[in-house]
Amino acid sequence: KKVQKTIGIIGESKYDDEAVVNLFSKQYPHFHFKPLLANALVRGAHLYSPKFERMIKSELQSFDYRIVIFSIDLDDLETVGTKIRQKQEWFAKFDSLGKNLLLLHIFEMEALILADIATFNQIFKTQIKFVADPMRKEKPKEFLETKTRKNTKQFSEKENPVIFAQLNFEKLKKCRYFEEFLKDFSKKI
Repeated sequence: KKVQKTIGIIGESKYDDEAVVNLFSKQYPHFHFKPLLANALVRGAHLYSPKFERMIKSELQSFDYRIVIFSIDLDDLETVGTKIRQKQEWFAKFDSLGKNLLLLHIFEMEALILADIATFNQIFKTQIKFVADPMRKEKPKEFLETKTRKNTKQFSEKENPVIFAQLNFEKLKKCRYFEEFLKDFSKKI
């Protein structure tokens, strides 16, 4: 039996999907990372609607993925346990076979950029100094947007695919949630 080499990605936007694909593709080149819901233009909070839940279930049934990574933002600090439980309960709707993984970004996926701020500084010609725990920074996306507001090249979510393709994978382990995810990921692949 041929081993399935495709890993699906479901994120809150097409830019998030592309960012995760770019990040993992360079680290795991023997797998094919494929965004699901590629034709769905609007997601974000809509991802949690019954319509999108049906679309996700349909997509999961239409192809035999090795695993599917659900890459979503907590939109809060990890100390807000009720929000974590809500996201985990939503994810559980799709994990009946136990072959999917939740990559729950604390606060937002841009926390990973803060973990490797040197790469961001190089791309955006900035000199941001960030040495704190990236998981404790509220609204990291807005922080990066503010820091580049006066620059010729400004940060927006649309830049994530380019940035994530260049991030240093080892530095991202500064985010405990990412390091824990990688342990689970390596067990499933």
